[in-house]
Amino acid sequence: MVLSKRQVRAAAVLALTGLLGGCSSGGDGGSAVPGPNPGPGGCTVAAGGTSLRFPGTNRVAPDERVKVLIDDPGNAAPGPSADIGATDATIEFWMRVTSLNDNPAGAIACGANNEWVRSNILLDRDRHSQNLHYGAGLANNTLVFSVSNAFSGVTVCRDDGQPDVRPGQWQHVALQRRMSDGHLWILVDGQTVVSEAGPPGDISYPDDGVPATGTCPFNGGDCVYSDPYVVFGAEKHGYSDISFAGWMDEIRLSTVLRYGAPSEGDSYAVPCAPFTPDAQTAALYHLDAGSGTTLIDATGQNNGDVNPGGLADGPQWSSETPFN
Repeated sequence: MVLSKRQVRAAAVLALTGLLGGCSSGGDGGSAVPGPNPGPGGCTVAAGGTSLRFPGTNRVAPDERVKVLIDDPGNAAPGPSADIGATDATIEFWMRVTSLNDNPAGAIACGANNEWVRSNILLDRDRHSQNLHYGAGLANNTLVFSVSNAFSGVTVCRDDGQPDVRPGQWQHVALQRRMSDGHLWILVDGQTVVSEAGPPGDISYPDDGVPATGTCPFNGGDCVYSDPYVVFGAEKHGYSDISFAGWMDEIRLSTVLRYGAPSEGDSYAVPCAPFTPDAQTAALYHLDAGSGTTLIDATGQNNGDVNPGGLADGPQWSSETPFN
């Protein structure tokens, strides 16, 4: 029998209390528990649950991805809670790849540009040919994070160009943005690897936003089936060979800076148990369904779609998780 992460959470927290006093449960609204970093793949506190493995090919849109609707183009009503960006925000998840060759996108020049679209995309909340968007991916196996407000955009990545990927190990990634001044952070496996300026202000999807037409590579160019979504594990519009290949698990969107405002090089406590929804949780995907095509949000507000397809019929449910 496969246990869900919910079922093992109590055991995980008890194990952490006794064995890994320096880890964070990740459900306290933002503060990390001081102590030693357990390191990549160090969260072996309990077994159970499932994850999703993405094939990385993305040849037949809208397959091979996970989609969450964040706006109804048919009206100007506010979007659901997963439409983050109007406040401070943290986007975090666990990822795993088997080889440095899995995600072949080359290095990009970070700065005042939109070059993140050339990465192997992990997170895509783009608006085709329009501003007010964000996304993240792997370029030369280094994490890149991009944000655009209504006027300008920036892509940030670590200065030294060193790879963030450690093949064969589950890795915790947190992307943070402070709304007031746009400051951006990338945190990986207990270390702050990027702390740089970004564009300020509200970057949530416009409630009266109109999806682009005549520009998307499928559906006759109509972007209504991609623009008003946040997509995980793939490029959202259907461009080939720039999607993520590997596993993702325990995806959380938050309306606070979960790990504070660290300087580059600062450490943080890696979460060592599944997250628990709190008042600052905009959406939380444990990815524990194990089958089917429904992406379940633990807050009950933002269920999405798991869209398998393509040559690899992915994404596929997997018993591999950070907690086993």
